[in-house]
Amino acid sequence: MDPAAKSASEVMRTEFASLREGDRLDLAEQVMKLGRVRHLPVLDPEGRLVGIVSNRDLLEASLTSVLAFDPEQRRGFLHSVDVSEVMTRDVEVITGDAPLAAAASRMINHKIGCLPVVREDGVMVGLVTETDLLAAAYGASD
Repeated sequence: MDPAAKSASEVMRTEFASLREGDRLDLAEQVMKLGRVRHLPVLDPEGRLVGIVSNRDLLEASLTSVLAFDPEQRRGFLHSVDVSEVMTRDVEVITGDAPLAAAASRMINHKIGCLPVVREDGVMVGLVTETDLLAAAYGASD
């Protein structure tokens, strides 16, 4: 099957880490490091997507590398900042029935590394990443 003919639901990750708006950036950093992920969706209590935090957001919010904080000071600083203060609220999303070609096009046009997959009611059901698109195109699997 032509990878471009597949739908987002055929390649999306259905198991993903997520955050809440009141979580702190130190948690986001730990999850990103441990899970080796670059994007964390921010969900409301009903599972609806309200934002996303990328590793780039984390770096921009944390000027501590410029300020030469030691690791303990950096953790303290990140612990003082809510996810809601740095997350991107206007998130590009896609539905599960959208073709992968549309997902790839949207990611390229918006220069983003992932697309949350949402139902009509805004509940997030999956995540399509650049890696997922490459695996679909070249037949690789995790």
